[in-house]
Amino acid sequence: MTYSWLDKKARSLLLSKLDYEGKGRLVIESDQVDTIGTADSKADDVVLKVNNPRFFRRTLLGGKEGAAESYFDGDWDTEDLAGLIEYVRSAGESYHGLNAGLAGLSRFFNNLSHSFNRNTKTGSRKNISNHYDLGNEFFELFLDDTMAYSAGIYKSEASSLKDASVEKFDRICRQLGLSNGDSVVEIGTGWGGF
Repeated sequence: MTYSWLDKKARSLLLSKLDYEGKGRLVIESDQVDTIGTADSKADDVVLKVNNPRFFRRTLLGGKEGAAESYFDGDWDTEDLAGLIEYVRSAGESYHGLNAGLAGLSRFFNNLSHSFNRNTKTGSRKNISNHYDLGNEFFELFLDDTMAYSAGIYKSEASSLKDASVEKFDRICRQLGLSNGDSVVEIGTGWGGF
């Protein structure tokens, strides 16, 4: 994996923000190994393995949220996610800097753009229209025939999305004690598949 000048600069800037000197160490493995913190016999090192150098840019610009999104996209990984979260939590003030500087500036512009989507009467109409005017074709791309977009109940790993949706509907009916001929008003579960 090749690290560009920008990747290396982002890494350098990010590492300069991570100055934790409490218990334990964070080891970041990329094209080089960087260690933050001090060795402690009571705390294991937490290793973060960088799979894509954009992790540094995304974390630098997005702060903790950028790091989380980068994790979800596979830019980095760890064998001890709980340990990493605990390490960052225990670092407290030392890691609040992640959300300052460039990340804070990035968040400012993001919040500014969202301010144009406020939920005033006019804004709410626009937001609702933007959501509900997506059209059925969009939702058909990832929903099953029931068109239910609330969580299904999977009875087994072999269950399909449709099986899970139908199981959810069946369970609701059983829990409510519904029987044939009963009427139900369905709001917020999809397109009337219930």
